[in-house]
Amino acid sequence: MKRTMSDSARLGAKEYSFSEPPLSRGELIALPEAASRLGVHYMTMYRYMRTGRISARWQDGQWWVVPAELDALIAELSARAQGARRLPRSLRVHAGLATIRKPDPAVVRRLRSRLLVGDEPGAWVVLEELLVAGHDGISILVDVLGPAMRSMGELWQAGRISIAEEHLASEVAERLVVGLGARFRKAGRRSQAVVLATAQGEQHHLPLTMAVQSLQILGFGVLDVGCDLPVSDLLDLVRRPPRPLVGVVLGATLSSHLPALAEAVSLLRQVAPRLPVLVGGAAVPTDSLAREIGAVGWSGLDARSLVCSVEGLVEGTARSSARQM
Repeated sequence: MKRTMSDSARLGAKEYSFSEPPLSRGELIALPEAASRLGVHYMTMYRYMRTGRISARWQDGQWWVVPAELDALIAELSARAQGARRLPRSLRVHAGLATIRKPDPAVVRRLRSRLLVGDEPGAWVVLEELLVAGHDGISILVDVLGPAMRSMGELWQAGRISIAEEHLASEVAERLVVGLGARFRKAGRRSQAVVLATAQGEQHHLPLTMAVQSLQILGFGVLDVGCDLPVSDLLDLVRRPPRPLVGVVLGATLSSHLPALAEAVSLLRQVAPRLPVLVGGAAVPTDSLAREIGAVGWSGLDARSLVCSVEGLVEGTARSSARQM
């Protein structure tokens, strides 16, 4: 069987030699059928093939998969799904693809190297490899993008990169976060929402963007009012929300913003005493500090913790509504 160079180029990491004899169709599964059996989109299956996750051969005008390899991939993803069931309900949305194992630290270094030079396409290649390997959106945000940007901040503090380089990396990372969220986010507007905001004076946009995208990936309704919103405007929003609210989450990156955070919490409790307010971020490293500030709880330091906290707010609202019926 002859194969053109373009056919060979499309094979990805695992290729069969040109001299390999053709197999009968009874010994192979067409790629669309393989995608159906795996429960994924055809393009997801094609991406598995392109990156060498599963071998395929070009025969009779289409791609074919060996059944034994498909069975092995199904078993691998099923095992990961079993592990994912130990996570909170909202973190199990990527059935068959969710994972609780962390990516190799080398992946974080690769991504950081791409961010440092503003190589957005190269950064996407790193993320695509993680997606193909079975990592879900939350895992990539928390275990890869987050550590990469924290290390970038450490490099800046140590004087090893300039402010311009740090800003360049942050802008690329922000677009990656939004793009990743768009890939997983489900369409449709939620009837209830949580307000996400920062302490007045906070200028770090990326943590807020990661929080917003994480919640939207998992189907929560979000009202994102951005950074550095005047407290008076935040209070107006809470008084006249565009849809029912389940709570407010406030964040701060720098400890110098803790007084502003405490003031916002106090005013929110006066305006809407029954509306739960959570606080978190790098400036609030513990639950005890969150409660000392006046919040009803801590949203944690990363997206996973935030998701669990917001899920608690939603379930609490649902129980309260049920009691009133």
